[in-house]
Amino acid sequence: MKAVIFDFGGTVDTDGVHWSKKFWDAYQRHGVPITENEFEEAYRRAEPLMSAGIVEQRSGLLNTLKQQVALQVDYLRARKLVDSNPSSDIVQRIATTCYEEVGRTISGMWPLLADLHREYLLALTSNFYGNLEAVCRELMIDSYFTAVIDSACIGVWKPDPAIFCITLQRLGVRPPDAVVIGDSYDRDIVPAKSLGCKTIWLCGRSWHTPDDCSAADYQITSLHHLSSQLIERLNSTTTRERTK
Repeated sequence: MKAVIFDFGGTVDTDGVHWSKKFWDAYQRHGVPITENEFEEAYRRAEPLMSAGIVEQRSGLLNTLKQQVALQVDYLRARKLVDSNPSSDIVQRIATTCYEEVGRTISGMWPLLADLHREYLLALTSNFYGNLEAVCRELMIDSYFTAVIDSACIGVWKPDPAIFCITLQRLGVRPPDAVVIGDSYDRDIVPAKSLGCKTIWLCGRSWHTPDDCSAADYQITSLHHLSSQLIERLNSTTTRERTK
């Protein structure tokens, strides 16, 4: 095994917590009086707008989160589900809560990334907003990754396998020599497996659990279960295993 390709959102930044769940936890923490279904609809409406290129390339994570939450809250206000007072600081409070939690998660990932970086080529391949490189610099993880593939920068989005082909080309490795790790079974694991990559599914708090997860060579519930030994085990087995 020569390369490890990580997803970013919901994987490296939250250790398996889908961003819909991360945001919802913050809404609850700050007592926003909406239902989870109402929030999830706001989340779904906001994401295409984020992907439409409204984020500046040099924006850091906190500004990105503020824009996401602002779009969600705009939707909720338009439907009179939350306070329409424009001076409300709910956007700032929710974004800051999420940002601080990501900071703690990422700092806990530094030793793991450093260990893997010594043995493998590392890459990030993410459906993002055009500023993933800036976010990585802000979080002080940019030095670990040989390639950072941001869907908004290349015009290819998961689950299109082409985004992983681009990553492999930039790393200079063949699919069988790479393992792809992500929290989304449909967007990360299935397309990577179709190319011949090994796959590790980070099975955490997501939208749903697929009925068939046979494309995952291995399942983990935290990135802290990763190790060089686990990755190298994929060279000699195709049997799916689970670590809890």
